[in-house]
Formats: sequence, structure tokens, C-alpha cells
Amino acid sequence: MQAPSSGSSARRVSLNVPRPTLLALLVLVAVCLGAALLILDRRPVYDAGVTSVTDGRATNKVGFYVVEYGPDGSPYRWTSGYAFVQMPYAYRAAPSYLAEVRLRAENPAGPQPLTLLANERPLAVVTPTEQFRVYRLALPPAPAGPELRLGLQTEPFRPPEHPRPLGVIVTHAALRPAPFVNWPALLTLGLGPGALLLALRLRGASAGAALLVAGAAGLGLISLAWRAQPAPLRVEWMAWLALGGAALAAV
Repeated sequence: MQAPSSGSSARRVSLNVPRPTLLALLVLVAVCLGAALLILDRRPVYDAGVTSVTDGRATNKVGFYVVEYGPDGSPYRWTSGYAFVQMPYAYRAAPSYLAEVRLRAENPAGPQPLTLLANERPLAVVTPTEQFRVYRLALPPAPAGPELRLGLQTEPFRPPEHPRPLGVIVTHAALRPAPFVNWPALLTLGLGPGALLLALRLRGASAGAALLVAGAAGLGLISLAWRAQPAPLRVEWMAWLALGGAALAAV
């Protein structure tokens, strides 16, 4: 008597998830996961805009003088004795970064040590010459706060014709996230629309309406991740808010 009852119960459970809904769910999750993998695998370069008159991408500069031009017309900036590139919400987007700086020195007293710092923490000491050189270094993992500051500190000099403290000549500075897998964002972007689809179906929404809302939410989340820059909220936090709003609006 128990075996038929168990089989009947199993059949009833399987019928609770219609095949079209299950197929739509699998397709939606596969598409969203694939798109999320491609987007989150990008490691955008945040150029500090050293040779431009405005701030760089998601960054700002402190201790850099105005843009000047060499005899060949190439732009550059002098730093003061201490200058830094700052990304206010860097560690909301990635746990660690790679830095790249192109610079040279022109101190009349000869080559002077230059300290490279991350959030006021010395990382390396180099001695730049009058020839341009590119310095690359891996910055340490996130500190307590979300800000990242890449600092340049050296003994400045004051030329007679320009009574201002001059450090080094910089033509390029950029920050880039180190490779990592953002599991919270990946799972949210990949599985969130599918979870929304199931939730809407369980609340009685038609298959077409649930798929339309969940598909639109998935497209919106992928677009959000594509355009996202370091911000006060992490990508997955914004995605959770968007999914919650979509669920409430569809009820």
C-alpha cells in the first residue's frame, strides 16, 4: 500500500514545475551566468588622466601640477614632493589592484630616492633617472576602508625660475584590478533572475509574464554590471536591490 502512494506523491511533485517553466528557467540561468562570467572577467584600466586637464576614470589626483608640454609637444605633469592618485571606492569593486606609473626625474642635485606608497604604506623605493621608465607593482589587499591611494614621495627641489617644490615628471598613472573571481556578484547576476522567475511563478504569475519580468531584470543587471565603476555600493548589493524592486513591482 505504501509504494503506490510514494510513486503517486513523486508524480504530483514533478508536475508542480511545468516543463516549459523549467526549460525557461534553465535557459535564463545559462544566459545570465554566461554573460556574468564574460563581464566580471573584465579588468578595466582606471587611467588617472595625468596628461588630461580633467580627472581620470573613477580617480582624482592630489599633488600634481598643471599639464605642461615638452619640446616635442608631449604632455606631462610635475608632482610636488608628495603626490597621489586616489580612487575613492576602489575596494568596493575589487580586493586588490595592480598599479602602473611612467615617470622620470630631473633633480639638479642628481637622482633622488622615490618611495611608492599604497594608502601611506611604503611599498618600494626606486631611484628614477632622467630617462622615462615604467614602474609596475602589485598593491596590497583592501585595508579597513574602501579608498585606494597610490602615492609618490621624494625630496623636492625648487628651481629659481619656478619657486615651487618639484618632485618627478609623470606622463601616465593607472590602476587595474588584480585577477579574482567575484563569487557574490557572479551568483547574484547568474542566479538572481532565475530565482525571480520561480518566485513569480509560485505567486501565481503566468509563465509569459514571469519570464518577461525576469528576463528584463536579467538584462538590467547585466547592463548594470557592464557599466559599473567603483561606487559606494558593490555590484551585488545594487543587484539585490534591483531584484527586490522588480519582485515588489510585479506582485
